Amino acid sequence: MKKVHFIGVGGSGCAGCAMMALNAGYEVSGCGIDLNSSYLDQVKDTGEIELFEGHDLSHVKDADIVACSPAVLGKGIEEVDYAFKDGKLMKWQHFLGDFVMKDKKVIAICGTHGKTSTTSMLGTSLENAGVDPSVFVGGVVPKWDKTIRVGQSDIFVIEADEYDSNFIKYAPDVVILNNAEMEHPEIFDSEEEYMAIFENFLRTVKENGTIIVNLDDSGCLKLIESVQDYIVENKIEVRGFTITGESKYACEKVYDGLIIANNSGKRTFELEGNLINMNVVGDYNVSNAVAVLAASDVIGADISKVIEGIENFETANRRMQVIKNYDNGTVIINDYAHHHTQVKNALKAAREMSDERKLVAVFEAHQISRLNNHMQEYADALKIADKIYVTPVFVGREAGKALPDMQKFLDMINHDNAFFVNEEPEEVAKIVSKQIEDNASTVVVMGAGKSHIVANNL
Repeated sequence: MKKVHFIGVGGSGCAGCAMMALNAGYEVSGCGIDLNSSYLDQVKDTGEIELFEGHDLSHVKDADIVACSPAVLGKGIEEVDYAFKDGKLMKWQHFLGDFVMKDKKVIAICGTHGKTSTTSMLGTSLENAGVDPSVFVGGVVPKWDKTIRVGQSDIFVIEADEYDSNFIKYAPDVVILNNAEMEHPEIFDSEEEYMAIFENFLRTVKENGTIIVNLDDSGCLKLIESVQDYIVENKIEVRGFTITGESKYACEKVYDGLIIANNSGKRTFELEGNLINMNVVGDYNVSNAVAVLAASDVIGADISKVIEGIENFETANRRMQVIKNYDNGTVIINDYAHHHTQVKNALKAAREMSDERKLVAVFEAHQISRLNNHMQEYADALKIADKIYVTPVFVGREAGKALPDMQKFLDMINHDNAFFVNEEPEEVAKIVSKQIEDNASTVVVMGAGKSHIVANNL
C-alpha cells in the first residue's frame, strides 16, 4: 500500500483530497499549522488518517508521495523542500488528477464564479437521480456535512479551480464553463494571461468529450472561439446554456431556461417543457441550474429526478447561507463573495428576499490588488445596500504590500451610510449588532478571509 502525506491538510481542498486518497486505498497522513480547521472534522471522523501539528521532516521521509497545498510552496518549509528534492512532491490537485480520478468519467465545473454552487447542485442532483457520483467541492455541502462524496459509479464531479492552473491535470470528459472575467490579479498580470489559463484547460478535454458553455457570458464566448481548432480536431461536442436567449453562437444543442416567476428572489423557470421551482435565490442560480440540467442530459441521467434534486437543493455553506433569524425579523446571511460581480449578485439577491427589511452590507475585501484594481466596481456594487460597513482588507498572500486608501474607497461609494470599521471581526459584529437591533434588516456579510467570524458573532 502506497503512503501519501498531505502538507497543509487543514484547507478545504487538501482535506477533501486526503479523504479521497484514503478511499482509493492509500495509507494517508497529513500535517498543518492549524489542526482545528472545520474542514478537518471529516478527516478526524475516519479515525484512519494520522494528523501532525506543524512541520517536520519525519512526516515525509517514509512517504511515497507528498501532496501539498499550493499555499505552502516557496515558503522555505523544510519538509516541502526535502520532498521536492526527493522527487515526490506535487500539488494535491495534481495528485487528485493523476491518481484518484484516473479511469473516471470526469465532469469539471470551471469559471470565475459559481463553481462551488454549481458543483454541489450537480452532485446532489445526480445523487438524487441514482447516479451515485463521487463529488469534490470547494465548500461544505449541508446534505453531506462534508466537502466530498464518495460514490461507486465511474462519474466524478469536481470543482475545477483555475488559481495557479490547479485544474490542469483533471483531463475532463465534460466541462461546464460558467463564466470568465478577470480575477486573481495578485498572480495574473493581465486579463489575457488569466483567460489563457482557461484556454489551456479547455484543451485538456478528452477526445469526443463535451464542453457546456454559458452563452450569456462574453468571456465564455471568447474562450470557446479561441479553442475552435482543438474542438474540431478532437471531435468535441459544444452545448450551450442560457437564461436570456440572446446569444447567436451555434451549438449542437442549446438549453434555454426561461424565467417566468420571482417569489422573494427564488425563481421559477421553464426548460424543455419542465417547470422548475428554485429553492435558492438569484438569476445566477437559475443559470447554474440550467448548466446542471445540461450536464445531466449529457450523461443520460433521469432528468425528472435531477429536477427534483435541484428543487430541494440547499446552498453550500457560505453561499448566501442564512445562519440566523432574529425575532424582530432580522436575517443574517454569510456569503463567500469577494469578486465585485459576486458582491453585486449577492446584494441584488438579498434585496429581493424582502423589500420591507433594510439591507445591510458588511464587506471585507480579499487581497489588496483586487480592491485596488476594481475599486469603482466594488463601490458601485455596495451602493445597492442601505447601510454599508467596510472592514479591514484581508491581505493574505499580499502581506507587506501597501494597503488601499479606504477613505478614497468610501468617497467612491458616495453613500451617506457607508462606514469604514477598522476593528477586529468580533468588534465589527458588536458595532453592526447595535445598529440593527431596532430595525428589521437583511445583513449580508461578505468576504473570503475573516468575514465569517463577523457573521458567526452576529
